[in-house]
Amino acid sequence: MASALLRAFVTAALLLTGAAAHADDRLWILTGEVYQSDYYFGGGLLIPFWGDNHLGQGWVQRYWLDTFSYTYDANGRDIDANVFGADAMIGYQASRPGLSGAVYFGVRYSNAHLSPDDPGGALRGEQFWPKAQVEGEVQAEIADRASQGPPPGEAKKIDEVADRFRSRAVNEVVDTEREVERGRGAARISQIVDYIFFVIYALLGMRFLLALMAARSSAGFVQFIVTVTNPFYLPFRGIVASPSTDQGHTLLLPIVVALVAYMLLHLAINGLLRMMAHRKTEI
Repeated sequence: MASALLRAFVTAALLLTGAAAHADDRLWILTGEVYQSDYYFGGGLLIPFWGDNHLGQGWVQRYWLDTFSYTYDANGRDIDANVFGADAMIGYQASRPGLSGAVYFGVRYSNAHLSPDDPGGALRGEQFWPKAQVEGEVQAEIADRASQGPPPGEAKKIDEVADRFRSRAVNEVVDTEREVERGRGAARISQIVDYIFFVIYALLGMRFLLALMAARSSAGFVQFIVTVTNPFYLPFRGIVASPSTDQGHTLLLPIVVALVAYMLLHLAINGLLRMMAHRKTEI
């Protein structure tokens, strides 16, 4: 539904603004590329606003429709994505001898169909988001000099530098994949550590409340909590006094000390896991 509405909106906008602009002051753009099983096709229209605005100098409207496909990996599965997208933007173009540029702001619509479906896909389904785009172009003498290519003596050096950068880029991709796997493993371990410590916090907190409420020690549940928490409580037992009343209400301050100690240990373990998952990249 949203896709149909957007197509209708863009079509109406193109008709209205196109009719208001001079026929010789519009720019149609078409592009396309196919690589193996992936493709990209797009087309759009640049139209100046009314008044003294012209293409290359002034306020313009930019409308763009595109469709493309790509494949990505999701937990060992190959996901094929087919995307339809549309942009509606307003921008300002400026040019001077040898240089031209433009800045655009607007909205982007995307509708991605995934096969097989990937519920966690970032671009799955229909989405709208704000978009900004900056364009620039080097013209005239600068472009002519660039098209001449490097002097013969520098071509070999450029090829050598390109080979080094290419090799380094491949190594960087391999290292990144390893770091991603390492990060996933550290995240799983961190989740297990969090679960264990939260259980310890809950059990010690329950023992603290039972003592504070003077629960009967002969009750089965009280005995169970005491037995389960003893391995974590005994290292701190007697470290500070535990005030109590004549009715048997006891403030187990050693449990407070134990909770603080286990929280610090919890933070230290998670910090160590983050350090193991972190990689510094040299440039």
